[in-house]
Amino acid sequence: MASTSTCLRVSTALSTSLIFLSAIFAVSFFFVGKGGAQEAGLDSIYENENGTSHGSYYVGNYTAQTGPRKTGPVKARAEGHKMRFTPIYQISNSPEEEYLEQAVVPIALESLARVFSLVYPTEADALVLPRGCRRTLTWSDGRVECAELFSEAGTACGRGELPSELYGAAEVCSGRAPGDCRRTPEGAGANATDFILVVTSDGSEPECQSGNDGDLKAQGGFCATDEGTGRPVAGFVNVCPGGISTDVDQLGKQVDLVVHEVLHALVMEPSLWSDFRDVEGQPVKTATDPATGRESRFLSTPRVTAFVREHFDCPTLLGAELEDEGGDGTQWSHFEESLFHGELMTGIAVGAGRSILSNLTLSLMEDSGWYQPDYSFGGYLSFGEGAGCDFASRKCESDGAAAEAFFCDQPGETACTADELALGRCETNPLANGCSIAKGFGNYQCQDARNMEKDLPLQIFDSSSLCVAGDPEPWRMQSRERREASVMTVTTTYPGASDGCFAFRCDDGEIFVHLEGREHPCPPGSFIELGELGLGFTSGRFGPCPGKEVCEEQLGCNGLCNALQGYCHHGECRCHLGFYGHHCESAVEPRAG
Repeated sequence: MASTSTCLRVSTALSTSLIFLSAIFAVSFFFVGKGGAQEAGLDSIYENENGTSHGSYYVGNYTAQTGPRKTGPVKARAEGHKMRFTPIYQISNSPEEEYLEQAVVPIALESLARVFSLVYPTEADALVLPRGCRRTLTWSDGRVECAELFSEAGTACGRGELPSELYGAAEVCSGRAPGDCRRTPEGAGANATDFILVVTSDGSEPECQSGNDGDLKAQGGFCATDEGTGRPVAGFVNVCPGGISTDVDQLGKQVDLVVHEVLHALVMEPSLWSDFRDVEGQPVKTATDPATGRESRFLSTPRVTAFVREHFDCPTLLGAELEDEGGDGTQWSHFEESLFHGELMTGIAVGAGRSILSNLTLSLMEDSGWYQPDYSFGGYLSFGEGAGCDFASRKCESDGAAAEAFFCDQPGETACTADELALGRCETNPLANGCSIAKGFGNYQCQDARNMEKDLPLQIFDSSSLCVAGDPEPWRMQSRERREASVMTVTTTYPGASDGCFAFRCDDGEIFVHLEGREHPCPPGSFIELGELGLGFTSGRFGPCPGKEVCEEQLGCNGLCNALQGYCHHGECRCHLGFYGHHCESAVEPRAG
């Protein structure tokens, strides 16, 4: 059996960035005894796309590491039989596709294999694939014979091919009489493996030719299953060549994309779910979406259902809602974007940040009966957590604070991402039933210290930094210089400076913000008038301050997590795919061979 459809996932171009239009300089000359001020208009700043540099508030030495580093053994992988992947590369020798072979795919496979064990590993020395029968014959005595195989040579798998030597022998019968059959040659199979993955980079796929240049796009699915257990034993990943990059900063996003497609080959494929059973014997249930009037489908296997009920704090949910938009390759084969934004198995990546392989997907893996995940490796899915039944049913149309916390309502406006870790823009999400979600700018990840080069007023990019979306009122500063018989007053205007990344610290549940070398109390929801700080500001205010929940979440690890490789959750560093360690300080090494 092969997958009846392929998955398509798109990760929008990583070049999405914010050009900070930093300042307007209005210079006025005050002569002794008389003078006049002239302030530049705000519109002019938007004509300068490169911004204007300044150096007054660079705090490059700031660090928020305040606690002891964890030591001792690190759990490297799940216990049990580690799944063995054998990739077969059918790609060109371009630098980008060689990078796919040498770095992206090996790291992706090794990272995924660490989080679960295989319940039914291949027992033989070699994995030999069964040949599929295209046409069968049934005789009057009940004898069933195969009259035609799908192929006696290699078999198509995605945009590539599974070589004939991977297949076992099969009988092909003439139909002239019962038992008039011949036996095809038997291949050697693939040694010491549990899954064969055909890797291609073929841009002729229609999905590769849609969207924007630079988007990361790929397709994946399974091509063969084990005759005894039904577990997929061969599959494919096709990565569209236009989005492959050798830039190490984009490696993580590409690893996420490949893992996503491999999971479609392993478990996240509707044609496999008929082998999954909940207590009522139905892996997928249907209902009508009250917000759109369209059909909704729910993946209702036992552990998946238990996860979503606890996640949303809604005991009546049928299961995990499946994506109802996106067309072939996306619809019904991913988790619903408007409910599980940021999860690895939604149909679109989160923009600038990394995707989360959460316990939702790991629950599905266990429900298959083929895999035993280690849930301690599951990432923390914050989107929609505890939002309730109305939110889980009506999404951004729901009442109350939950919709405001996870969605935005002003497309095109600057906004913080729901996890407060990046500044971005409110955008209508193409897979979120018309809901708008803040999408982080690629160059405005708050905990990426490399962004300190922006040199923005009061802003700090560090493992203690969070996003604040402030007032539209611009910040203004004044300074004076004497020039011979005159005094020159320099007024600097920072439009949008209240939106950005600022350093915070928690102390016994109280929040403090770091502003130009000093800490100031920052009660949740409050504002700080900048003119009262003695920093030269004449107008503007900082805020609103974040809620106390950040003390247990984003700020709960004392600044010790490697923010490029993981994030903090309840005092523990949770590592992105490709990294491990107490503080996510270590990178996964590709498995030899």
